[in-house]
Amino acid sequence: MSRRLTLAARTPRRIAVLGVGLAVAVGLWIAVASPSRAATVKCPGTFQVLHNDRIGKLSLPGGPYNITASGVSCATASQLFTQFLNDWDGRLPGGWKTVVRGVGNGSFTNSRGRSVNVQRAGHGGGGGGSGLVCSQRFVITQNDRIGALVIKKGRYIIDRLSTIAPTCSQDVSLLGQFLMDFDGVLPGGWVVLADDGTFVRGSVTYGFRLEPDPQGGGGNRFPTKTSRCPATFRVLHNDSIGALKFPAGPYWVSIFKDSNITCPQSTQLFASFLQRPDGSLPKPWVIDVATGSFRRGKGSPYGFVAKPAFNVSARARG
Repeated sequence: MSRRLTLAARTPRRIAVLGVGLAVAVGLWIAVASPSRAATVKCPGTFQVLHNDRIGKLSLPGGPYNITASGVSCATASQLFTQFLNDWDGRLPGGWKTVVRGVGNGSFTNSRGRSVNVQRAGHGGGGGGSGLVCSQRFVITQNDRIGALVIKKGRYIIDRLSTIAPTCSQDVSLLGQFLMDFDGVLPGGWVVLADDGTFVRGSVTYGFRLEPDPQGGGGNRFPTKTSRCPATFRVLHNDSIGALKFPAGPYWVSIFKDSNITCPQSTQLFASFLQRPDGSLPKPWVIDVATGSFRRGKGSPYGFVAKPAFNVSARARG
């Protein structure tokens, strides 16, 4: 029975599995080779991409991959590939750039002349049929954020983190709820991992990952419950309305789609509510702290939402 060396990534769907031949060769390579050498070396063994994946515009079908390294060791090359597979928007750290040569064939280079080339070895052993990559496609129609996770408007897909994670339809429903969140403190014990675009609960294997889909096209549209006003509202200094905190800065104001309130009316109301730091709003207005929303009575369709905005050009990803 062959032994296997497993290199763990930050989420289970990114685990890299290499044969024992590569494990032995990596040890020898570390002992005799300097990462700074520019020689190109074909690394022994293969690197297993467990599910259909992508790094930016580089499409990587699930299956075994050959790795060729230049200026870095084979061990470093496999670690970099694992790290790049974790990157949710294709913007790689450390000055690394992606070069697309074809489906399952690409390179990663940096300004120091180092490179890692990956090419699919064959059609065996892939994870493309695992059911972890959801078939649904959906469109986020406006720049948005969920806590520290900044999401640029565009088309996205969802990947389940394991077979025990919520189903694809459950993930889509959860995402719709999370997009209504005010401050990134999610309900039900869910946590957002902004660096990976991942949502987990209790375990890194239980949850789902949001990924941009550069192929374009249609899909379900979010948000479904609100319509955003065209201009942002600026809170001039750190403020609060009851338990709801409003640090100084720009805010998006959105109107519930079943409401007949206008954008000018909602911003005027927001300004007046900021004058009530104790949260004692005029009846029948009530606050929902989790979503940053104000309704004219509990459960009423009449109302609006205020949410921290961001500088699109400086911070948006996707």
